[in-house]
Amino acid sequence: MTPRANADHPGATPLRERGHDMPHGQDAAPRGGAAVGGFSLVEVTLAIGIVAFVVISMVGAMSVGNRTLGLAADNSVQAQITQNLMGSLQQADFSVLTNASPNGWNGRVISFDERGVSTTNPANVIHVATVTIVTPAAVPGSTVNANLARASLAIVKNGNTNETFRTATYVANNGK
Repeated sequence: MTPRANADHPGATPLRERGHDMPHGQDAAPRGGAAVGGFSLVEVTLAIGIVAFVVISMVGAMSVGNRTLGLAADNSVQAQITQNLMGSLQQADFSVLTNASPNGWNGRVISFDERGVSTTNPANVIHVATVTIVTPAAVPGSTVNANLARASLAIVKNGNTNETFRTATYVANNGK
């Protein structure tokens, strides 16, 4: 079948031959020179607004996540320091446990770096733990016992007393 020429435009190639399925007598592009299939200014503005909202929300969530991660790391280090000190107190000679620092534990101040490792270098100090020993002590609900000491720890990060981690335990005379 031979394509029929457009009667309105003599000599023009028929639309079907050019790959268009438009009825005869219509141009492939709308009149007035407007582009076909583009986005309006309102659609583009709305899309940019949605993308900006999502990006700002993600940045805010990452900020909260980083702060939470930092707090979790601090809590982990403080728990490690506490565990190490409590273990040392449990194994210490009870007779020197209540002695004042530097030989005893009462009033001892120990500095730690960001990983919870004891340090004497002031440039590396992040956490400072203070040990307080009270003896004789009594477990709540019982009487005072000379073979029992109450050990309290206060761990401060970067000198900020608002972030003090406190804990206590009882140490029994282990016969040493």
